[in-house]
Amino acid sequence: SSNPANKKLATKIKDLELKLAAYEKGAAPQLISEEFRRLANRSRDMIYRYDLTTRRFLFVNKMALEFYGIDVEGGREVTAKSVLSSIYPEDLDKVKKARNESLAPGSTGGEVEYRQIRPDGSLHWMHDRWIIITDETGNPVTIEGIVRDITERKRAEEALRLSEENYRRSLDDSPLGVRIVTIEGETIYANRAILDIYGYDSIDELKATPIMKRYTSESFAEFQTRMGKRRQSVDVPSEYAIGIIRKDGEVRHLQVFRKEILWDGERQFQVIYQDTTERKRAEKALRE
Repeated sequence: SSNPANKKLATKIKDLELKLAAYEKGAAPQLISEEFRRLANRSRDMIYRYDLTTRRFLFVNKMALEFYGIDVEGGREVTAKSVLSSIYPEDLDKVKKARNESLAPGSTGGEVEYRQIRPDGSLHWMHDRWIIITDETGNPVTIEGIVRDITERKRAEEALRLSEENYRRSLDDSPLGVRIVTIEGETIYANRAILDIYGYDSIDELKATPIMKRYTSESFAEFQTRMGKRRQSVDVPSEYAIGIIRKDGEVRHLQVFRKEILWDGERQFQVIYQDTTERKRAEKALRE
């Protein structure tokens, strides 16, 4: 029993037993490797490992502790209760639903976006993404996840949404005719002014009318030429004149301005129409 090798082995066994006992009690942060701990604590995201058996966090990184205003030296720890109580009340059911669905048989994890209230009262948007670790029988035992503060992204998205909303409102109220079209010329938006120019009651009526019937024969031929060049990536003037045929058969002359824009996050084209019919008639009368 005094053999040094036996003593060393006994020490290792005792150490392992202590670690296993700590794990069973849920006090297992020491089982996290120092390398993992070091890398996790450098992250600007919150990283956690949660034991489903003991209902305790096995590990949370420094960023998570800072977010929840916890000083490790003070003996406090992040708990499931403290996390849930900080979630914005209207988002709590959504978070619980996502977590429960991820624990269903066959699931490997999940993700959810929600609002969270920090100890200082500030409201933050979070994106929580996690994986489920199972035991040898397939039962969920651990959750490992990363939580990212996406507040700035949400603010930018909201600012963009308001900007697009204001932009669309300005188009709706514009005295000039406006269409938003795809590269193939399909109409995805038309304001009231362009519908009035053509004499249509709705965008559906405009879209249902064949393009050939909306142009004079000369302008339809020019339209086909422009489309052919665009498909071949050949530059086409952004400003040009067209002749259109209204629903009632009247011919009108329009000056067109076309430019590329982002619409609902996708590359489309804004086409602005100015009715120049009266001006052309006045110019013709002067010449006569």
